[in-house]
Amino acid sequence: MMGAQTSRREAAVTLPEWDESLPYALWRAHQVVQRVVTAELESAGVTINQIGILVHLDSEGPRSASELARRFRITPQSASTALQVMAARGWVEAFPHPTHGRVVLHRPTEDGVEAARDAQQRLARVNARLDELLGEDLRAQLVERLEVVDRTLGGPRDDER
Repeated sequence: MMGAQTSRREAAVTLPEWDESLPYALWRAHQVVQRVVTAELESAGVTINQIGILVHLDSEGPRSASELARRFRITPQSASTALQVMAARGWVEAFPHPTHGRVVLHRPTEDGVEAARDAQQRLARVNARLDELLGEDLRAQLVERLEVVDRTLGGPRDDER
């Protein structure tokens, strides 16, 4: 019994303090960057989920709500809500899958493509701020390493299978 308590104490000693841990640093950075991104996109009336979906639909072609949810690691409800809001704005249109009767596909309209490009310009300003802060090389390295974390801990995304 004493050995178990000792090993637990030793394990606790080797762990970094919470505020010095990588999960904490990532969480804090996520909170700050999300606030900056949200502020940048708010004036365009678009959310990060909506811009991600619009850009993806524009570059990759029509997709179902469930495909988009898997791609962006969001809930199907979040994907459906984003698509409904964008459909109401005239940014996406839905149509039946040509061979799977129950599947509904979505594609961007011309207005949706324009909204996506405007939002991408806004996000480019955030990216430029991060480049100024970190340097372009470090930012690119961070993106690369975070993609490794995403794929390793989160598994392959739907578009990578």
